[in-house]
Amino acid sequence: MAGATGRSLPVRATASGNVEAVQGDRTLTAEDKLVIDFARVVESPPAAQGGTESAGGAIRERAVVNTMNALGQVTVSDPVQGLDLSAQEITCNIVENTDGRAIEQALLEGTPESPATVRRNDFAVTGAKVRVHVPDEWAEIPGGGRLTLHSYKDLNGRLLDEPQPISVTWDEWMRYRGRENVAQFRGNVHATSDSQTTIDSSELRLEFMDMPVETAESADPLAWGFFQRLVDRLGRLNAGEGSPTAGEFGRKKLSSIYATGGAVINRVLVDDAGEMLSRARIEGPTVSLNLRDEAKRALIEGAGNVQIEEFAVGAPQPDAPDTPVSFLGNIASSGPSKTLIQWTGRMWYDFSINQIRFEKDVDFR
Repeated sequence: MAGATGRSLPVRATASGNVEAVQGDRTLTAEDKLVIDFARVVESPPAAQGGTESAGGAIRERAVVNTMNALGQVTVSDPVQGLDLSAQEITCNIVENTDGRAIEQALLEGTPESPATVRRNDFAVTGAKVRVHVPDEWAEIPGGGRLTLHSYKDLNGRLLDEPQPISVTWDEWMRYRGRENVAQFRGNVHATSDSQTTIDSSELRLEFMDMPVETAESADPLAWGFFQRLVDRLGRLNAGEGSPTAGEFGRKKLSSIYATGGAVINRVLVDDAGEMLSRARIEGPTVSLNLRDEAKRALIEGAGNVQIEEFAVGAPQPDAPDTPVSFLGNIASSGPSKTLIQWTGRMWYDFSINQIRFEKDVDFR
């Protein structure tokens, strides 16, 4: 390709067999082939001081990388963007930014045995096919996969001193919009934020809030998170203290959870030896949890149930005579116990007034 200056510029470059390309701190490797298409960039000479006319000098032209296609166990490492890619095939376009030329969009294709993976700082997605837009922080997987990100709130709504990972798997599709703080999943969704908390549903929507960079909020000491007050009101469990193992650093916290299609939320408490002490389970067709500190609420629309089990020997102490009687606080058994509440209307819980309400055909056991 000849430019306006008559200078010959490259249009395409192809390399085959154990390719390695390096640009500054950025590296790309491919076992089979790398094809690079170039674009022509024209740079005019600078304007004269105090005016718009050219200060003289020749027009400069140069070829820059426009697109890349790599085949065969491809890896891309870009420390400047905090980006790592791996796939059987990667196609991406390159644009100019403040750090030079960098990946803007990429399509990664893997195999069921070796899926494609995108990692950027504390965010990672894995699937047979992954589409990402780096500046806008979005990713899509048209199929099954896994997403892991870090949050200052876990799936129970507990506020953490350090962020911990939330991991989600699904069968059908995933859409993540980092700038909008939304992640959506469909098909046999399973989410967990530690080894003791899970959400299962047909569809799941997670919403986040950006944390201030200067400081994080203090951690909530309640071990049961969202379940804590519910458990307290049912009078069965005395949650122990302790905080989960912190994950890598991140700057988001979970603000809302919307699980639909046979939604089930499980929470288990264990002792230091790993023995199960107690378990809580909430089930309904649709479970909505608003975890914002100023408006914490939970809502289950339709028929559902709450189960709370205690496996440890010994019972909670009944309420003292001079303290308000908690819901079921005085009927705790002398050993392991189980409480089941079912309804056909709906269940809602308002943290601000510490009130639980069950509607229609309520059955308490």
